[in-house]
Amino acid sequence: KEIVMLHRRDIIDQDGVICVSVNNDHGMGVKTPSSVRLVPLHETIINIGFLDWVKRTTNSNPNKPIFPTLMSKSVKDPSKRATRRMSPYLRGIELSDTSLVFHSCRHNFADELRDNGTPEYSIKKLLGHSGNDVTSGYGTGASINTLKEAVNKCYNDINLEHLKLMK
Repeated sequence: KEIVMLHRRDIIDQDGVICVSVNNDHGMGVKTPSSVRLVPLHETIINIGFLDWVKRTTNSNPNKPIFPTLMSKSVKDPSKRATRRMSPYLRGIELSDTSLVFHSCRHNFADELRDNGTPEYSIKKLLGHSGNDVTSGYGTGASINTLKEAVNKCYNDINLEHLKLMK
């Protein structure tokens, strides 16, 4: 839902780090205060031209959704269309495990962060989870640059060059 509901204005520069702002604007409906967060974009996504693509698809209008063709008309579940489109894609790239769905990306991201040695407090911050220990209540947590480093350690074995061809 957080991805599907993104608008142009949700892509921001925070201290020189390009991020997605996950917030409660335009129906995103985050579940908790800790769900409101900034998630740095992976450098590969930036390098293949994602920001230019966003400008083109939204005509640089900050109030336009980035992925309008993935948004379902369902108010209850705006990501329903994305989920339905993801399943055949996964099967098409020979991931036949039927338990893999659009939401699996979130679980996979958490695993990838752990595998790369990202501290649990940074993983929680990236996923929008709150800590339930006393220490979690102190400070603001990991810096945006620390989170950027964690994100950029992930998925470096995946070639996304083919996405440059997307219109």
